[in-house]
Amino acid sequence: MGLKELLAEALPAGHDFDVLHLQSPATERPPLTEASGCSPTTIAAQHFFTLSNNSKVFYALQVVVYICIEGTSGDRMLFVSKADTNGYCDVRVDVRRATRALLQFLLSIDPSHYLQRVRRMRIDPAACKGLITPATNAVDALRILAQRYRTGNLDVRAAADRARYTSFPCPPQYTTRLALFTRAEPHYLFSESAQNPAKHVLPGDRLLRWWLASVDDLLVTLFDPATDAALLIPGEDSAVTAHYLRPVRFPRWRVGHVFGGSAEDPALTRIPRFPDDPKGRFLDDLAHEGRNPSLRAFWTELVARQEFRLGVVVGVVGAAGLYTGPCARPAPEDLLCPASPADYVHVKHYVTAEEYATAAGASEAHRNLVDCLLLRYGVAMPRVRGAHSTTPRPAPTQDATKRPAVNDLTARCVRKKPRC
Repeated sequence: MGLKELLAEALPAGHDFDVLHLQSPATERPPLTEASGCSPTTIAAQHFFTLSNNSKVFYALQVVVYICIEGTSGDRMLFVSKADTNGYCDVRVDVRRATRALLQFLLSIDPSHYLQRVRRMRIDPAACKGLITPATNAVDALRILAQRYRTGNLDVRAAADRARYTSFPCPPQYTTRLALFTRAEPHYLFSESAQNPAKHVLPGDRLLRWWLASVDDLLVTLFDPATDAALLIPGEDSAVTAHYLRPVRFPRWRVGHVFGGSAEDPALTRIPRFPDDPKGRFLDDLAHEGRNPSLRAFWTELVARQEFRLGVVVGVVGAAGLYTGPCARPAPEDLLCPASPADYVHVKHYVTAEEYATAAGASEAHRNLVDCLLLRYGVAMPRVRGAHSTTPRPAPTQDATKRPAVNDLTARCVRKKPRC
């Protein structure tokens, strides 16, 4: 099922929505953890979604997908980086249902999609022969240009492509992992949107329950029953953490994390470093200080960080297991992949660099996106018509032949006796 079909089932019936799905070029990255042995090959790509209604952007989601290859096995990691609304939608939208549809679409993408054309972490020196690079001096550059002119080989795009890009075989077996960090903030992707009285900002505990329910829905419908799912609230008692797991339906939720290892394992070899993540910032500080505490000490020290000392409930949510849902490469109309990371950031900034204190910012962001897609890429903003209809709950019925019992509020009152 494509992106439009999934969103149509999640968005309110009878209303039109514009959808933007950006994907950055797949790029080779350093490993997520400091592995002591052979480091896995790591490829990352960022996805950015927006939803618009009545020519106003009102929702955005950012997810980073990692493909980690080690031999014939691998991991696919989906890190939910940021999600935000700004309150400028004119119709009532079930944001949780829409978020679940977008995550379901990302899970349905075949990992081989990211491995066919991967930007190298470092340009291959052997493939740079005959190419002019920043390291080429002036004399050699002139010699190369003269050689091209003599041979008539003036088009070097194929050679440059080989030097900059590579490909990897898709592992036949891989584990799918979900990871996210929940913390209530006035805004994540829509700057100044907290000034809009219509924006609904959830407190930390309700935000955690919201994300738990969203991940739980995915686990129930798209993952093997043996999948491991865990919740950790740093600094919180296990009994309190377990209380948040009572409403979930997937049976294998537990208190803890899904990064593996024992409590005494070094944290730098177990905890992945995600971008713009409090755990990742703490890991960077530890590496800079030359320290590598155990997992037990890591979670204890993490509580002392500024992000955790403000009395706001934060949660580390994770799952790891076998994805059993449909899997295919996305259709070309389901995403826009700019040619370079800089181009990807340029388009995304039309949304994230705007100010949303008023509805004018949401309208301006939508107008800029429409113009950019049309003038720069020659495509129109994809449009989806919602098909999800909510059935109102029937009012409780009462038997007409049965007379309702009267609630006598004075039955147990003690009355004073009249004076003689």
